[in-house]
Amino acid sequence: MAWKRPHPRTVRRKKEKKEWPGEAYVGLIALGFVGYFFGEILLYPYPHPVHWSAALAGAGLGAGLGILWARRPWGRRSRGGRKS
Repeated sequence: MAWKRPHPRTVRRKKEKKEWPGEAYVGLIALGFVGYFFGEILLYPYPHPVHWSAALAGAGLGAGLGILWARRPWGRRSRGGRKS
């Protein structure tokens, strides 16, 4: 019995893992700290977990902005400037 090769259309290709760009990590850390310190200043009378939630909200916002920044049209490929 001969082994049959699968049809090319039915072969499943491995999905590439998409890693987060560096800008997302920078935004996550930076706005996480900014959110925490603003939470400390503005939300002083509230319990400490409220400050942590402000930091998490800031970190999420920073990560989202970092991902959007990395996916801008003139992004990573043309760091030398825009190509006409």
